[in-house]
Amino acid sequence: MAITVLRHIKNAEEVLGVLRKEFEDNPTQIFTITIEQEQNYNEEDMPDEELISEELIKAVQESDKSYKSGKYIRCETKEEREALFKSAWND
Repeated sequence: MAITVLRHIKNAEEVLGVLRKEFEDNPTQIFTITIEQEQNYNEEDMPDEELISEELIKAVQESDKSYKSGKYIRCETKEEREALFKSAWND
């Protein structure tokens, strides 16, 4: 069973276009549609800091330091990104 998730829908026309195609391609299929309102999270909605592991906090802090000191690789093209991931996976 395929699942299609539509996110950040601004109007009904976007949804109707997807549904129209699905119904045309699968006229005898039964569909279940679930609509959920998107949640907007504020700072107060985030978990208390004590619930976040120290290991994660330290890793994020180290990552921020590295980034701010210029220790990062900028990939401008798809080929550069693929080469970077390939080199990382081969090491």
